[in-house]
Amino acid sequence: MRYSECMDADTVADTLYGLPRDEFTAARDERVREARSAGDRDLASEIGRLRKPSTAAWLVNLLVRDQPADIDGLVGLGGALRQAHSELDGEALRRLSGQRHELVAALVRQARAIGRSAGHRVSEAVARELESTFTAALTDPGAARAVATGRLTSSLDAGSSGDWSWTPGGDGQQPERDDPGRPQHGRRPAPKRSRTTQHDRMQRDLDTAREDASAAASEREGAEHAATEAERREAEANHAVADRRAELEAAERAADDAVRESREARSAYETAERRAQDARHRVQDLEERLDQQGRAR
Repeated sequence: MRYSECMDADTVADTLYGLPRDEFTAARDERVREARSAGDRDLASEIGRLRKPSTAAWLVNLLVRDQPADIDGLVGLGGALRQAHSELDGEALRRLSGQRHELVAALVRQARAIGRSAGHRVSEAVARELESTFTAALTDPGAARAVATGRLTSSLDAGSSGDWSWTPGGDGQQPERDDPGRPQHGRRPAPKRSRTTQHDRMQRDLDTAREDASAAASEREGAEHAATEAERREAEANHAVADRRAELEAAERAADDAVRESREARSAYETAERRAQDARHRVQDLEERLDQQGRAR
């Protein structure tokens, strides 16, 4: 049995793109070694071509696995928006545009939360890449399919040519994009950029700026609280050090006193020992003299 019969590239890719980002390369290389050891060089080569995802792509891949219903909602909303554009349905466009802004902002927040839970702080640059990726998925069906695979290797841009950076599934087909130069039967051409579109973009930028400002304010409050707490702990530590220093100084004084008293006691003992020895010698001398006097009689 070939290694690929029990472990194919799709299974390996699904596993790798769901791992912590810093574990991707080592895990991929291990799978390559396993395939080579099993004699399946084609599979080893295919696995070896899997690219490590960028931070934004990694977060999107995790979100696809963690919140599949929200990704389905993203794909569905994108289809509804494209239909409203094709039908020039202004009322539907206004309603769906509001939903689009809310959904993109919510998905960015969820991706940031996933990053924090994984121990990664999501920078504003990465957050913008996340927003660009979700917006691309709303505006282009090919981008939506790429996102839904959960195998992105880099962020997506709605204005790109469609060369999405992702790992294809079992059929190996890249996501399709609508060809702007191909006639669309039964569809009217999309309207040119209008003030409404510009207003939507400005509103989206404003929403993003407000979210960034709110996040910055929260971060500032958190930093201020952390600084206050650190100052409190520093003061407590300084007091503790002062107390320990006072206790040490008192202990050192007590030790000095004990040493002095010990020396004085040793000196007194030696003096008393000498006196006792002198007294014993005097007693012995008197006893000898008394004994000699008794024999002389």
